[in-house]
Amino acid sequence: MNWLESIIYGLVSGLAEFLPISSRAHQDLLLLLFGASEHDPFRDFLVHGAMIAAIFSGCRAMLEQMRRESNMRLNSRSMHTRPRALQDLRLVRNAFLPMIIGILVLTYVVGLQSNLMLVSLFLIANGVILFVPDRMVRANRDARSMSGFDSFLMGIFGALSAIPGFSRVGCTTSIAVCRGADQRKALDWALLLSIPAIALFMLIDIFSMFSFVGIATFWSNFFGYILSAAGAYVGGYISILLMKFLIVRTGLSDFSYYCWGTALISFILYLIVV
Repeated sequence: MNWLESIIYGLVSGLAEFLPISSRAHQDLLLLLFGASEHDPFRDFLVHGAMIAAIFSGCRAMLEQMRRESNMRLNSRSMHTRPRALQDLRLVRNAFLPMIIGILVLTYVVGLQSNLMLVSLFLIANGVILFVPDRMVRANRDARSMSGFDSFLMGIFGALSAIPGFSRVGCTTSIAVCRGADQRKALDWALLLSIPAIALFMLIDIFSMFSFVGIATFWSNFFGYILSAAGAYVGGYISILLMKFLIVRTGLSDFSYYCWGTALISFILYLIVV
């Protein structure tokens, strides 16, 4: 990629990671348009790292609240009730294991490969998942009233992000809202779950580096990698703030139309390429 393509790749990756429109699907479409034959694990590793940095920046207040409440609980033996932020952390921790197992199974056991026909089908399914919650009766459950089964479902739906076309933030938020969670809290949980999920994808990127044929050209493309990472951070930070603004005003269903439109474009490109 040239410098402009590197910036676009990173920016779109960051925007699509936290907007519920599937970062991996957009990456595959960009690689096709840029004439690249495969994902570059060096670039993806830095892009994923920038996305995690964007979460820490965009969710600074929530993470700081969790840190303060953790310190309060450790320093005060009289606290018999668990603070609300730590309840959020408990729910996310319970969703962690099924999500990680699901990602590994889909990545290595099922071995799904990027295919524009499949991407278009999965984008349609992602759009349906986003469309349903806004048509259901609203509720305002928080982490204290969510069950272990709810956490399990969030983890399973979060694992779908290993499939190009599914959005982790979109799927996780949607299933939580369908289970009666408050929309803003559901988004917060999805963003928290994104930290270990993206970290796992970074680990997968590291393993992919050993078999990547372009390892000798790493330093020649280093500037492009940095531009992609910078774009991913900016795009990720903007999309987090945008999601926090939109989730309580418009919900997720508007993004379903975008997913269906992108699915149509993917299908047309599939017909052209084939």
